[in-house]
Amino acid sequence: MEWNIFRKEINDFLSSLGVREDKLIGPFFIKPKILEDQSVFDQTFKNKLLMYLYEDVEKYASGKVFSDNVSRFSDLLKMYEKGINIFDSVFEIKNEALYDRLNIAEESEEYRS
Repeated sequence: MEWNIFRKEINDFLSSLGVREDKLIGPFFIKPKILEDQSVFDQTFKNKLLMYLYEDVEKYASGKVFSDNVSRFSDLLKMYEKGINIFDSVFEIKNEALYDRLNIAEESEEYRS
């Protein structure tokens, strides 16, 4: 999924939890150059975005950003690296709906081509 779309979905989810606007993720939180290299992006996602969400945003969201199985940042990283769901189930359901919408849009674009 494109970073900016995912970023907006995170922000929508955080806003729905009452997180203040100044705590939302800006468009250049992850610089465009980083997006060009998947391994660099993955490291930045873990070490910058997940750390920020865990350390700074989770407390404003009353512990509803991440799965109940996450009790420490090290747990979060281990789960992420194993491909285990790290986000709260409400965000996952919302994200699945987004994937469905994106797939439908891609299929209709391919059909028109």
